[in-house]
Amino acid sequence: MSLMTRTAAAGGLLAVLSAIGCAHGNRPSAQDRYADWVDPCWPERYTAVARSEVLDPFAAQAMNGAVLDAVMWNYHFEPASKKLTPAGMEKLDYLVRRRPGPETHLFVQTARDIAYSPDAVDKFVADRAKLDADRIEEVKKYFTSQVAAKGAKPDVLVIDPSDPSIPARYPGHAIDQLPNRYVAGTTGGGGGGGGAAAGGR
Repeated sequence: MSLMTRTAAAGGLLAVLSAIGCAHGNRPSAQDRYADWVDPCWPERYTAVARSEVLDPFAAQAMNGAVLDAVMWNYHFEPASKKLTPAGMEKLDYLVRRRPGPETHLFVQTARDIAYSPDAVDKFVADRAKLDADRIEEVKKYFTSQVAAKGAKPDVLVIDPSDPSIPARYPGHAIDQLPNRYVAGTTGGGGGGGGAAAGGR
């Protein structure tokens, strides 16, 4: 076979291979072929999902805790009044002094200290809405007076969650009874148990 014939045959074969995608320029890269068989993002893709599944509930819990911590409850105001009690002022002082900066997203519990009357429902609803608005303004006024030098402005909304707190007398009783749990003696529980066991034998 002459050189010209062999060259022509090679050119024809190259054209056929190119047409069916076997030429080197059109062939998928090794990385592309590898990705057809395995997940090239393993394990990052799966660890990201697992991390989110673990952390998201904690993030929701932390957010709920932050909201409840910034609520001005009904007992922070005088009954059926917008006037802050000393405890209410102390609560706002606590939120103002928070680090690294004042807590500006505040909440006021809707007024549940207004007497309900089934014969005057519309008045009851209107009175509650007005007292909520008055308490919001009172909170803003006191908060602004405490952060005047910092220039922070509060955003106060009405909220109606259940109060998660417990009466202070319960932990107080626990603290008062704590010293009674430490009793000195010549025999301990272990010694008495051993004696009982020995007597039983």
